[in-house]
Formats: sequence, structure tokens, C-alpha cells
Amino acid sequence: MRPERARVNREAGPTPVSGDRRCWTLFAAGVAGALLLSVACSGDDGGGDSDAAADEASSRLDTDRVHDQIVRLLADYDAVVNQIIAEPEVAGDPSGPLVEQYLDLFEPDSEFAGQALETWRANAADGISIAPYTEGHPANLTRLDGDIEVVSDDEVRFPTCSEFRQLVYRGDRVVEGLPFMEKAGESVAVRGDGGWVFRRRDVFTDVSECATDNPDAPDIPERPDVPDTAEDTAGGR
Repeated sequence: MRPERARVNREAGPTPVSGDRRCWTLFAAGVAGALLLSVACSGDDGGGDSDAAADEASSRLDTDRVHDQIVRLLADYDAVVNQIIAEPEVAGDPSGPLVEQYLDLFEPDSEFAGQALETWRANAADGISIAPYTEGHPANLTRLDGDIEVVSDDEVRFPTCSEFRQLVYRGDRVVEGLPFMEKAGESVAVRGDGGWVFRRRDVFTDVSECATDNPDAPDIPERPDVPDTAEDTAGGR
């Protein structure tokens, strides 16, 4: 009898892309292959008026400082997410420190953040957790994939690249190994009293690769001891 295939959400939550363009995405992955769901885009990205407003706002912001702050925001996001996906049961405690840290990275009542916590709770119920493919390199890494666009004094938009190097566990068994996968995306951040936070975090399912290369990308060989499919379960933590 074939074992039941697990489904694991690596990063999730529908959220629309900025401007007049609407692109709802839900990024998930199934053991033995990526499952990319729910993409529907229409419209355009605005017009000349928005470009002129962005140019004016850019002249008022210290773009170098904003760049450093967005890089820090992405790093903080990865640090929290990698802890949650390793122990997704923590997502079930709404007052837990990791849940609070995660929500603090977003605007209040963020739909994306709420949806992501839901999918991680579902992972926990299924006994699914995610660890790095090799020690020393995170399971999830999010980096800038181009220039930051200043929308206003308190809002910026920027392309992102999500890199995945993961071992997927069901209980104490490895059920999938992912040496490397990347997905382009876009985020919008807004500035509040405590600094920059996410308004939206999108991962595109219709873009095959990121626009830029990661100069610090590790050379991670595939592991023959790690199964590619749910039929070849082996290993443990």
C-alpha cells in the first residue's frame, strides 16, 4: 500500500500585489513535487501619476538608510519563520513569543500573517516540520531581488527572492529533500512608530526564477540519503 503523501506549506497566505494589479497567490509544496496554487492576475501596475509621486517621495527619503532597514526586516522575517517551521506547533499559541514576533513584522490584522499561521498550524496537525537541508544554511532565506521603489514617505515596494533549502519531516522521518528552489516575489512595507513593517508579502507562482543571483549562495550537493518522494521515507532528526 502506498503511503499517504504529506502536504507542507513552505510559505503561504493569499495577498494582492500592489497598485491596480491583483495577483492572489498561495504558495505550498507537496512531498514528491512542488504544488503551486491560486494565481489570478489582471490589470496593470498604475500609470504616470504614481511614477511621478514615487520620484518625488524618493527625493525626500534617505534611500540608503531605507535599504538597510528593509534588509534588516527581511532578515528578521527569516529568523522568525525558520523557527516556526521547525516547530510549527508554536503557531497554535497566539500569545507565544514567536507568534508575537511574527505578527510584529506586519501591519495589525494582516491577512497574509494570519493565513500563514493557519497553514503552519495545519502542518503541526499533520506532524510536518521543516529543517535546513544542510547544517549552517537556513531552510528559508529571503533577499532583495532588485531596487527599492519609494511609493511615499511611509511606503516602499521591492522585489524579493525566496530561496528554499529544506528537509521536510513527518514526525521523525524525512519525507522530502529540497536542495534548492527559488521563487520571485514582491513585498510592500510601511513605516510606523516602530519602524518598517510588511503590508504585503507575495511569492509569485508564475515566475520561474529570480531576477538576480545570490553572490553568497552556498554550494549544497544533493544528499543520497534523503528521499525525493514519499515512497522512499528514511532518516530522522
